[in-house]
Amino acid sequence: MATVTDTTGPAVARRGSDASRFSRRTSILLVLPLLVLLGAFFLVPVARLLLTSLGGEGRGYGELLGDDTVRRAFVRTFRISAEVTVISLVLGYFMAYTMWRSSRRVQTICLALVLFPLLTSVVVRNYAWTTIFSRNGALNQLLDWLGLGSTSLLNTETAVLIGMSQVMMPFAVLPIWTVLNRLDPALYRSSLSLGGSPAQTFRHVILPLSAPGVTVAALLVFIVSVGFYVTPAILGGPRATMVANVIDAEVNRYLDFRAGASLSFLLLTVTLALVALAYRAFDVDRVLRETS
Repeated sequence: MATVTDTTGPAVARRGSDASRFSRRTSILLVLPLLVLLGAFFLVPVARLLLTSLGGEGRGYGELLGDDTVRRAFVRTFRISAEVTVISLVLGYFMAYTMWRSSRRVQTICLALVLFPLLTSVVVRNYAWTTIFSRNGALNQLLDWLGLGSTSLLNTETAVLIGMSQVMMPFAVLPIWTVLNRLDPALYRSSLSLGGSPAQTFRHVILPLSAPGVTVAALLVFIVSVGFYVTPAILGGPRATMVANVIDAEVNRYLDFRAGASLSFLLLTVTLALVALAYRAFDVDRVLRETS
């Protein structure tokens, strides 16, 4: 009997290998324009920023780190950013959870309320807060009507916290709501039917499953908050100066471009270091992988 030699195996393997190599080549070509844009609009400016901070006239890293005003601005920046992150996460989770548990019509209304502020300029929103927090503003008129006296929130850290939290709320709500929206609503009913209370269901079922959305929201809100300039300038004034305001003063008022570049690079480095520590401490890769 003639022996039939099977030659399809190696051929198929070769074709699969060729297809795999072609796929990698195609992937690189597709990503290449994005890498070029990243290099042109991020890596090159950061490199120039570093070079400017290392040479030329003006204050360098040593002088800036020895300045009490700069140190206080850095501490205030990261403290306010952390507080805004916590406030936005708590209020954002409540909003996202309410949207998830509501009907489609209520979800649409809530989503419109969340997205509508994004269509308004941050400057306009901050000046709206000034009319509320001013001495003769709506807040003091309400307090006087209630017989509680008056208060002065303008040019305080409290005003900055409120203004920044309102700006960052959509960035906290949307990631959390997206993850919650992927969950099966039957999980909630199943937990209740098995004897779990609403609080236990939220703590042991819903909250762990929504952890990726909370993690993404926290990182997004914190990173954006660190670079805030307009809100502290309008609502905080000299009492709530953040690093971005100090950079603006160094460049535009004192024309010290080296100091501005040094502060910018320091802010970028410290922010990336904190995000990397948080990323590692909370094992973000594992959390995102388990829900993907």
